[in-house]
Amino acid sequence: RLIAVFEPTEQEMIRIRLAETLQAVVSQRLLPRSDGQGRVVAAEVMLVTGTIRDCVRDPDRIEEISELIEEGRGHYGSQTFDQHLMELVRAGFVEFEVAKAAANNPNDFDLKMNLFGDSSPQDRISGGREGGMAQEMAQFFT
Repeated sequence: RLIAVFEPTEQEMIRIRLAETLQAVVSQRLLPRSDGQGRVVAAEVMLVTGTIRDCVRDPDRIEEISELIEEGRGHYGSQTFDQHLMELVRAGFVEFEVAKAAANNPNDFDLKMNLFGDSSPQDRISGGREGGMAQEMAQFFT
């Protein structure tokens, strides 16, 4: 979306500059807490790797970025909104229907929650990290 703001003749140079300068991108959405006591943040975190830089430079590879974020969770600490939403639901911070409505792809979110419903959040969602991102962010914002 950011690149589309520029004239088509400038877009290639903008892609190159953006790819060279980005280090990370964090995007947040506030959702109502399941206990009714305020809101909780759902965050998408993209740490820029060499592969992500290549995708930013190449307009034909932009669609790969979301998958790279999802796959980079365990190694780089990246996470998609939907991954964090799943963790927030499992931790009891957000109701399932609220998270599903906020998901980037509600049908995929529903399917993944059903597929991994009996799994440990640490094993399936946080890549085995102790406590998980939902717990860390809840402590930070409370």
